[in-house]
Amino acid sequence: MKSNLSVINTVKVTCIERFTTPDGRTHLVLENRESIRATIPAGVWTDNQEPVPEPGTIWISSAMHKSWFADAFRAAYDGYSRSIREGFSTIMRQRHVFEEDPQLLNIKPNWLRSGMAYIGGFTYNFGTLIKAWSEGDELRTPDGKSFIINLSGSPLSGMHYYEAWNAEDGIFKSTGLTDWKSRLFYLRDFPAVVQPGDRPTLDNMKRLLVKTGLMPDA
Repeated sequence: MKSNLSVINTVKVTCIERFTTPDGRTHLVLENRESIRATIPAGVWTDNQEPVPEPGTIWISSAMHKSWFADAFRAAYDGYSRSIREGFSTIMRQRHVFEEDPQLLNIKPNWLRSGMAYIGGFTYNFGTLIKAWSEGDELRTPDGKSFIINLSGSPLSGMHYYEAWNAEDGIFKSTGLTDWKSRLFYLRDFPAVVQPGDRPTLDNMKRLLVKTGLMPDA
């Protein structure tokens, strides 16, 4: 049953443990669908004349969920994003994992971001990037040897930089594209590629790292 604390815009989480500290304070360990855990004082319920939940499924408001789990989610997301970037060449050598598990194309690490001053930034996922790479030369470096990952710059000064990847050098940063703005607009306007499915973001990121041998399957 849902408590009065969470009757609208609810999120289901699991209370996996209740414990009491030496000073007599009771806390709950909650876990959400992303397998992120948060320790919450029982006073959140008792102060609102609500019974303290027992271990099992409980419902909390979406506002509470965001407040309690946001920092832990961001830390995990940033950590997985860093691991994916460090292992990008390994992942690209095993692109078959995207065919075997298309939901992995929905992964959007924090470094798949481009933009330009006065226009703003935009993000995209692996599916969009890989498809954009395959449909023309706009995201190839002038020598044709590398694939552009992201682009940033200023239309007034003309200053810009891009990051690109090839199997020999990995990810590297460079500049000097004479047509960098048209390339950026190509990426910005490229149709988004989103695979059906509701697997959580962190689960997809972890699955990619495990499937490509960058993380043990624990």
